[in-house]
Amino acid sequence: MYAVDGAFNEVLKIFNDEGVVRAAAQAALDKALTTSGDWETVTEQRFALPMLFSGFDDFEQLMMRPTYAQHDLSEAVTARVHTEFKRHLTPEGARLVLPIHVRLFRRTGA
Repeated sequence: MYAVDGAFNEVLKIFNDEGVVRAAAQAALDKALTTSGDWETVTEQRFALPMLFSGFDDFEQLMMRPTYAQHDLSEAVTARVHTEFKRHLTPEGARLVLPIHVRLFRRTGA
């Protein structure tokens, strides 16, 4: 399964749930590997990227309102994200972990 679990995703998926599209993308890669014969897996790595947010304003600016995306956030959605985010907030900020999955393929001699 290619689901992304954890606290970071619980906050993120309120306004940007990529679970379905990520699973579909991984399934398409799996299918291409098994049916075309043109590609082979070189390596696959999973690792955790620690993320530290000083507070909700920091999270909102970096994750909810980046310059490269428009999430069309309502006040209600922003409030839900804020509520979930606060569960992870400490005096030092919120330490969340972004799970990363990297797959490297090589084209075979076809």
